[in-house]
Amino acid sequence: MEKRVWYRRASNGLGKIYETLWQNEKMQDKKGIVCVIHGMQGHSELYNYLFKALAEEGYVVCAQDIQ
Repeated sequence: MEKRVWYRRASNGLGKIYETLWQNEKMQDKKGIVCVIHGMQGHSELYNYLFKALAEEGYVVCAQDIQ
């Protein structure tokens, strides 16, 4: 299982956006891509259990922490 994390500069230049990507590198054929957007008071790390489960089933999962 691979989890990649990186930051991207916000378009307004006032901060950074946290991004994650989960995927199962052992599976050659992916089932699809799931993009997750959290609620107003949350952050993407709250859903790591879900991202890992989806990746284990063959999905690529991406998420951003929206400010």
